[in-house]
Amino acid sequence: MAKEREVVLCTKNTGVISCLRCLFRIPLLQMISNILLRQNIERMIDMKFRLTPKVLAYGAILVALNIVLTRLLSINVFTVRIGFNFIPVALGSMMFGPCIGAMLAVIADVLGMLMSGGMPWLGFTVNAALYGISYGLFLQKDRFSTKNLIICVILQAIIIDASLGALWYYHYIGTPFWAALGARAIDAAAMIPVKILIIKYMYKLIGDRIKV
Repeated sequence: MAKEREVVLCTKNTGVISCLRCLFRIPLLQMISNILLRQNIERMIDMKFRLTPKVLAYGAILVALNIVLTRLLSINVFTVRIGFNFIPVALGSMMFGPCIGAMLAVIADVLGMLMSGGMPWLGFTVNAALYGISYGLFLQKDRFSTKNLIICVILQAIIIDASLGALWYYHYIGTPFWAALGARAIDAAAMIPVKILIIKYMYKLIGDRIKV
């Protein structure tokens, strides 16, 4: 029985690795990865990680707001779920940078799952961190522009929402990867204009006051 479980686990992990290899053989994703590495890796390394009392206070508010928006505020349009929990993550990353933005997103994800009676799934927690990192790299106050916002949201849709999301569903639930990818891609595409419009409007309102 133990040997059978080991075989199943090995087969499943092999399938996950194969899916990852297929994803990163796609020329578009290779090009995106090169752009991210070339333009943002030095910024990520040099980013200061400062936890001041002011940052902690704002961070606690944003984490609480993220949990509330995740659990209570979402709109179902046909089969597509429109959520607004990206707002606190985007705001925190724009204010404090990618490192603290990722930390706030991870804390909100873990606490939200625990409060709902579940256990965090590592894959989706990684996704939460990647949202914070991407918002901080592209949209922190001195780098905010409509072009960067569009690039950031499209990259999130392709890499985090669709590709990695489908991979985690396959790994944790057993949903066939390509079926999950199709469903996730529809949700991700629907969220692109929502994120662009809300984040741009939010920055227009409070952009001059988000630097902490």
